[in-house]
Order: sequence, then structure tokens, then C-alpha cells
Amino acid sequence: MGAFGFLIAATWWNPPWPAEQALHDSLAVVALGLLGWVHKRRPLPVGTWAWALLFFGLHAVAARWIYSYVPYDEWTDALFGVRLS
Repeated sequence: MGAFGFLIAATWWNPPWPAEQALHDSLAVVALGLLGWVHKRRPLPVGTWAWALLFFGLHAVAARWIYSYVPYDEWTDALFGVRLS
């Protein structure tokens, strides 16, 4: 949960489209709240939380750049020397 909180904070550092990112992140917060409510009623396994946080983490990164502008090519080129496109 701490790593997820750090990731969310990092994606909010000087966002290119703050209004759109707020819209995406607000829906993710609502979904996490619903997941917490379900967990209170019927405890969920740790794996479920891990997969949910992984999904919401990827969603937070993609929401920062409005999905279609995520710099995947630059990241894979810097890490592996190969461009995805």
C-alpha cells in the first residue's frame, strides 16, 4: 500500500494534464473505496489486493499521460535499446 501511495504521489508531480488526471484518479479512488467496503464485508485474499493495486498503479501511470501519450517507446529504448513501435 505504501508503494502504491508513493506511485500516486509521483504521478502527480507536475502533471501535463491535471484536470484529466484528476478525473481518472478520482474514479480509481472510488473503485478502491468500493474494494475496501467489499473487504470489510467479506475479507479478500492478499493476492486480490496485489492484483488490484498493480492494475490501479498501471492505471495511474497511464492516466498521467492520458493513455495514448504514455512514452512507452522512450522507456523501452532507454531500458532495452529497442523501440516498441
